[in-house]
Amino acid sequence: MASPDPARDRQPSPRTPGADDGAHVDERGTDNQPAASGRPPSTTSERSAPAGRPAAGATEASEDWLDRCEEILGYHFRDRELLRRCLTHASRTASRLASNERLEFLGDAILGAVVCETIFRRFPQAPEGTLTEMKSMVVSRAACARVAQSLGLEQVIFVGKGLSARPTIPSSVLAATLEAIIGGVYLDAGFETARRFVRRIMEPELLRAANARNVENFKSRLQEFAQKHLGRTPVYRVIEEQGPDHRKQFRVCAQIGDRRFPPAWGRSKKQAEQAAAEHALRELAAEHPDAHSLLRNGSAAVPTADGAGS
Repeated sequence: MASPDPARDRQPSPRTPGADDGAHVDERGTDNQPAASGRPPSTTSERSAPAGRPAAGATEASEDWLDRCEEILGYHFRDRELLRRCLTHASRTASRLASNERLEFLGDAILGAVVCETIFRRFPQAPEGTLTEMKSMVVSRAACARVAQSLGLEQVIFVGKGLSARPTIPSSVLAATLEAIIGGVYLDAGFETARRFVRRIMEPELLRAANARNVENFKSRLQEFAQKHLGRTPVYRVIEEQGPDHRKQFRVCAQIGDRRFPPAWGRSKKQAEQAAAEHALRELAAEHPDAHSLLRNGSAAVPTADGAGS
């Protein structure tokens, strides 16, 4: 696999006043990360935090809180000090090096690598541009914050008194904490465990991105329908090409037996074939009720060379 690429359009989280297997992960590894240090000594809470959230100045990440976090995550850390650091925002520490910022940096790269691999394997017919858009959606701050909220991480993040007094934790802090936890799982148990963890918790966002981009394998659906109901296998004909060699577009039609269906344009033959298969399914759906279930809203078609739709 290519090296993780952490590059992403993002803003730093505020520092003053984040399903392949749903089973419990039991793998263990080693971690050479030093325990967090430089945090202010525990004192009586200076301000009351919203109910259910650790108050600023309270005992730093007690064992009960760590147990609660592990239950939320469905993963038990071998290194509890590492988990403490994952949960500790910079507003809670005397030194930024004692916060979860470095783990956030690492987790961002691991998240990106796992998501890229997952969508690459899951959607073999999707072109590079579609994969890039899907990846950006899944690893975005908004997506990570939604996952963090769905897990209930807001109740176990340790922040300073300014943030803890707020009724809600900012979404950027939630997202950053989720990435820090991903980095922590990687250090605690290795890449394979981190990969399964990321796939499990990010599955709703993977599905959301796939639906938003209408990533469909219409060719497989058309072939299934044609073989079952028509006794034929579809073929695809390139009927026109436009553009220079490095930016060619292709006009393709699907054909079943002697019947040709409306053509579609694509920036590659594969993309055009997918759009042509969708056109064929839509036409067949008007004639065969069984074809309706093979379609979803949206269109796989792409603009033609002059900017018009297919």
